[in-house]
Amino acid sequence: MSPGLPSKRLLILMTLLVVFSGHAFAGSKYQVIHRFQQSGSIGNTPIGLISDSAGNLYGTTNTGGKYGFGTVFELSPPGTAGGPWTTTLLYSFPTGSAVYQSAGAGSLILDQLGNLYGVSTWGGHGCSVFGCGYVFELTPPQEAGSGWTENTLYIFSGWDGYQPGGLALDQEGNVYGTTFGGGRGCMAVGCGTVFKLTPSTDGKAWKRTVLYFFKGVLGEQGNGDGAGPLGLILDPKGNLYGVTVNGGHCDQAGCYGTAFELKPPRNNSGGAWTESVLYRFGSGEQLTSGVVREDSGSLYGSTLDSVYQLRLANGVWTENILVSGAYLYGGVIFDRAGNLYGMTLNSSQYTHGTVFKLSPPGKGHSRWTQTVLHAFAGGRDGSAPSQGVTFGLGGELYGTTLRGGNNMCPVDGDAGCGTVFTVVP
Repeated sequence: MSPGLPSKRLLILMTLLVVFSGHAFAGSKYQVIHRFQQSGSIGNTPIGLISDSAGNLYGTTNTGGKYGFGTVFELSPPGTAGGPWTTTLLYSFPTGSAVYQSAGAGSLILDQLGNLYGVSTWGGHGCSVFGCGYVFELTPPQEAGSGWTENTLYIFSGWDGYQPGGLALDQEGNVYGTTFGGGRGCMAVGCGTVFKLTPSTDGKAWKRTVLYFFKGVLGEQGNGDGAGPLGLILDPKGNLYGVTVNGGHCDQAGCYGTAFELKPPRNNSGGAWTESVLYRFGSGEQLTSGVVREDSGSLYGSTLDSVYQLRLANGVWTENILVSGAYLYGGVIFDRAGNLYGMTLNSSQYTHGTVFKLSPPGKGHSRWTQTVLHAFAGGRDGSAPSQGVTFGLGGELYGTTLRGGNNMCPVDGDAGCGTVFTVVP
C-alpha cells in the first residue's frame, strides 16, 4: 500500500456523492460555536473533537497555525449562556499533520490528569521528505499564564512503521496505536503494525513494543490477517479491537479488509499477543473507520456506504448492515440507551452533509430507525463533515465540518475554513 494513501482517501472524501435514504427528519437545536478563519491563530480545516469533564473541547486542524501544518486547539465554554467560546492554540505542528481517522470523533485522547495524546501522520524523519509520523503528548500548564508542553513520545522511521493511527489508553497510562504501513510483509512497504508505548519512570524516553505485525494475504484462497490497520479500542479485559482497510479476503478486484482482536499474554507474562481475525469483509465494502464496542461484545463501524454490526453467535462472527446507501467517513458512537450517532459527508438530498441518529429496533421489529438531526446548509452553517461526533458535558453532540463557516480559506478558495458545531439530539 502506498505511503500516500491517506491523502487519496481525503480526496475521495471531498468528491464522492452518495444517497443516505429512508429516514425521518428531526428539527434538533443546532448552533455553530466557532468559525475558522484564513488568518485565525488556531488553524483551519478541523479534523474532529473530544470533550473533557469540564466541557472543554479539544481538536486538531489539518492546516494553519504557526508553521502551516495544522494545530491542536482548545475551545472553552462561555461563562454565561449564549456567550462566545474561548479559543486557545495548544500546539502547532512543525511538520506533517494530524489527519488520521479513528472510530469516533478525532485524533486525540485524554487521560485522567488532563494530558492529551495524539499522532501526526507525517513529520519526523525517514519516509522521504514527508517524515513517517510521530506520537506526541501535550501537558497542560503547571502555572497560570504558561503554555501547554509538547513531548514527542516516539518518532517512526519506516521499518518500524509509518503513518500512525488512532490511539487507545489503558488505566496504567500505556498508549496503544497502529501504523498504517511498515513492519513485515507486503513486500517493501510493510502491512502495518500494532504498537504499545510504555511511560518511563525516570524521565527517559517512552518504551515502544510491537504487539503485532500484519502479514497481508496468505494461502491459496486469498485470505489473510489484513493490512493497513485503522484505529484501536480497548475492552475491560485489556483486549484490543480494530479493523484493517486492506488484506483479508481478496479477489481479482482487490482486498476488502478485516476486523481483528488482539489478546494480551496471560498473567502479563511478557509473551506474544494473540491476533484473531473476527471477520473478513466482502467485495465493495470499503472501510472508513475503526469500531466501537457495546457491552454485549458486538462491534459497530462504517464503510463508505453503510453502518454495520458485527455480532458473535455460536462461535461465528456475522455482519448485519444497519443502514446502507450512505457516505460515512468518521465512524459512529453510542449513547447509554444504545443509539448510534454519526455524520454523512453529503447526498443528493443533503448536499452539504448531515448529523444522524440510529435507534435500535423495538420489540417485534428488526430494522434500526434513522433520524436526521441536522442537515448542513453550507456557507456560514458549515459543509462537508469529515469525522464523527462526540458527547459534551450535558449530553449534547459536538463535531466539526471541513468547509463552510466564513467565505474565504487559503485551502479551497471560497469554500470556507470549517466550523465547530453543537446539536442537541
